Amino acid sequence: MGILKIVDLSNLVSSISRLQYLVVDYAVDGIYLYISDAATGAIIVFDVASNRGFRIVLPQFVTSGSEIRDVLYLLLIRSSGTSIIYFTFLGSNKLFSIKASHLKNESAEGLVDEIGNKINKIVMLGTDNGSAIFFRNTGESDVYMWNVELSFRPENFLLVQKGNECRLPTQVFPGYKKLMWVIESNFHDYIQNKVGCTGPSMSLHPLLKSSRDC
Repeated sequence: MGILKIVDLSNLVSSISRLQYLVVDYAVDGIYLYISDAATGAIIVFDVASNRGFRIVLPQFVTSGSEIRDVLYLLLIRSSGTSIIYFTFLGSNKLFSIKASHLKNESAEGLVDEIGNKINKIVMLGTDNGSAIFFRNTGESDVYMWNVELSFRPENFLLVQKGNECRLPTQVFPGYKKLMWVIESNFHDYIQNKVGCTGPSMSLHPLLKSSRDC
């Protein structure tokens, strides 16, 4: 398969931009890309059909509790027929959302919803292309699921996989046989030279509810 489309973002970034997460929205009105720029605290919106993009700078309160703009997570949720972008900085103490329709209209002022407080720093892992978000606490390997139609509170966080000390989950996504799949790796230990002669490793498997062997 060859290249189908080249997206040029050169006029939408600056010298300090740090692009991190990409979300592709196959909507009824076209294909849209949403890209997080953590360094500038912005979301880049790109309309693939019209080959046009623009930047939306997020309100300052989005960085609440975060000393640095570290990682800006983006997740696309489809809840009750509505496409919503959930986002948060890793170091922030809050989770936010905004309807995709607002982003397409080049507006965020007064339209960002505060979803709730984060008890811990969390790593966003993915969604089920519906209303479920998967995440883990930083430095921990247990995977949790939260249905966005419920309040963002610990009692609504379902433990869906017990982790182990071998690898950390880095992504959860829907795939083969309509299962949710998990990618895990020991890259965090590898770059700190903590894995010995075994070297780096990755694992891909269906989401489980019990501990696994290394």
